Order: sequence, then structure tokens, then C-alpha cells
Amino acid sequence: MTEPDQTQAFANHMNVSGWVLTADPHHGTVLFNLPTGIKLTEQSIAGTFYEWSGGNGRAPGITALQKTKILPYVIGQEFNPETSDRYFKSGAGFNTLNTYTPFYRIPENPELDKTLAPYHNFMSHCFPVEQERSVVELWIAHMLQYPAYRKPWHLMLTGTKGTGKGTLVEMLEMMTPNHQSVDDFAKVNDLHSTVFNGTILLHLNDVKSLSESQQTRIKAKLSDASVSVRRLYKEAAVEKIYTRVILSSNDTRPLRLDEEERRWFCPKRMEKTQDTKDFKEWLRAGGINFVYDHLMSLDVSPLPNVAPKTATFYDMVEASRSVLDVELESFLDKHKVFQIAAVSDLFGRDSQIASHKLTEHNYKRSRPFQKVVSKRYKTTTNTWFWHHKDLSLDRVRDIIDTGDDPRDDAETTLETAHQIF
Repeated sequence: MTEPDQTQAFANHMNVSGWVLTADPHHGTVLFNLPTGIKLTEQSIAGTFYEWSGGNGRAPGITALQKTKILPYVIGQEFNPETSDRYFKSGAGFNTLNTYTPFYRIPENPELDKTLAPYHNFMSHCFPVEQERSVVELWIAHMLQYPAYRKPWHLMLTGTKGTGKGTLVEMLEMMTPNHQSVDDFAKVNDLHSTVFNGTILLHLNDVKSLSESQQTRIKAKLSDASVSVRRLYKEAAVEKIYTRVILSSNDTRPLRLDEEERRWFCPKRMEKTQDTKDFKEWLRAGGINFVYDHLMSLDVSPLPNVAPKTATFYDMVEASRSVLDVELESFLDKHKVFQIAAVSDLFGRDSQIASHKLTEHNYKRSRPFQKVVSKRYKTTTNTWFWHHKDLSLDRVRDIIDTGDDPRDDAETTLETAHQIF
């Protein structure tokens, strides 16, 4: 075989094995293996060549491989789960490296149990409620079948230690190479956090100390199609989000939830422990291939766009109600119109928290007598009053003008009292 023919054959071998040419800031043009991420410089090609050729011939350099026009030249990289191709044409017409990695089947042990019995036994143990188990399966299947089109809701798994939460996540990570796991919300909400970028699955592993402000900040990332990312030493940029989230926790109520929450599916708490050693060995022996095939065969069209509500979800909502929330609801049941000071007293006179709470309860503020004279106070005023958003301003004025103000007396004015009606 002539040297050019051997170079051509070697280039074909490298192409089939997933190698491309790309630029490296330290070594110029290098060989890059798409499945593994390994790089070969000009100096390190020889070892691979001689292993392929059996020690015959002379190893070609980068330039010789480029001249064959067999190995594509890739510039830059992008996470694009809309295609499983390891590189694609960018908007500028260049080959761009796709950092999205699809599932790769693993070698199967000849003695492997080729039925799905181990998988179904495991899932039945984790999710004893059949309807909830079906929802979880469809959610996982949708993630695998349509990685580029996520549903805007996620899984919240609770249970005692040893019930299989961790094993379930390990199984999913085997099928979604683009995954991350964090145990601190600071890593999610940090200014430069990229855990929602370049991932298909994010595991929030028993995260703690989530304040209301932190929970509010993460909501957009759970449901929006894109997010602004400010990577270190780079300008902020808007990037698409494909990330599905599994929050697993030993706590009964990991996050504060209200009845309007639509971003979390909360199956029944896992209470029964199970030994998952044999199941994990089955997965690693090739069982994961059968699980993947099963999930890819499911019809995911019944999966809703909003997280179904479960008994566990409503238990968490009830557990999220603090004593102050109960007092606020009792106050709102008795009073239709009031000033913020009357409610902020419940929250340490913090009007910002009080306003946030009232907004959550569909209340808004207005100035009903800004241009209309109050029959009760014989004047106009810029005073703000809070009331339910469905209450018209005419009705608000009527309540104030005819209502019984328990603090009202001859000395009371709009400026000196907490007006409560």
C-alpha cells in the first residue's frame, strides 16, 4: 500500500471511529474524538496510527490528514439536542461541535435477564400508586424521546433513606449523559451558574435552606424556554433551556408550595426500603439497554403540560402554610379593604413581605379617592388601599364610605389610623 493510500485508509478509520479536526488554543489543529472528548496532537497521532497499522508505514501528520478531506473540520461548539449528530452546520455555515450526547448502548452480559421484570419490580416499589408510576414513566420517556422539548414541570421525590431515590437517579443518568447533580441552591441561583445550560437532567440532591426569594428565582428556570446566562469573563447571553429537574429529599416538604403551584409533580412519599444492589448490577450488565428501549416505545401523548396534582402535593401545600399565613387568611376573610400597615404588623412591620403575600392572594392596591371625594372623609386623598383584584373601585369606595371602621372616632383621620373595613 502506498503512503497516500495508507493515509487515506487511516483517515477513513478515524472518521468511522468518531474523530474530527478542530482548533486548540495551545496546539493548533488537533484530532478530537466526539464520543470520548479525547484530543490527539500532531505529536501523539503516531501511537494510534501504529496500533492501527500493526507498526507498518509512517504516521501521517495533521496536514496530510486534512488533505484527504475525509475528516470534517469543526469550529466552536453548541449544545443542540434537536439532533443527535455530533456536529452540524452553524448559521455561519461552519461545522459546529454538538456537545449534546445521546444514549449509547452498553455491552450486554450473555447471562443477563432479558426481561423487564427487574425494572418493573423496582419502579413498583418506588411508586406504589399505579397512576403516579405511569406519570413518572411518561415524564422520563418524554425526556428521552424529545430531549429538545421539555415539559415545564418536574419531579419532586421524597422518602426515607434506602428507598431507591438515588438508584432511580443513577438509572436516568445512565440514559442521559448530559446531566449534573448539585446539593446546594447557591450553585443553581449563582450569577454565573450554568447548571441549566448544556444539560438534559439536573438532580437537586437533598438541597437545604431554600428561602422564598431563592425559590422565586428558580421558578423561571423551571418553566421558561430560555434564560440569560452570564458565564465568567463573557457577556450575558440568552440560551435555550432543555433541563429537566428531579428534586430528591428525605424531608417531608422540601419546598414551600401553594395550591397554584404547577411546576412540581409530587408522587407518594417512599417509605419502604429496598435493596437495589441486584437491580444496579442488572442495569450495568446491559439491562439499561432494555429499559431505554421500553421507555422509547411508550406513547407519551397522554402526558399533560401541567403537573398533575396528587394527595402528597396537597399535603405539602398544607404543611407549607405557616402560622402567619393562617392569620393572614383569617384577616382577609373578615376584611375586604384595608391599608398595608394593618397587614404588615403580622410580618414584623415589613411592608415588602406583606405586599408579596397579598399579591400571592390575588390582592392589589389602588387609590380610590385620588380624584373622587370620599363621602366618609369629605375629601380626596392619595392614600393607597388594598383589596381583592376582582373588586371594582366603585365597590371599594362604597365599602370605605359605608363600612364600620373599628378604629374610627372623632379624632381619626386617614393619616393617623390603619383603615380596616
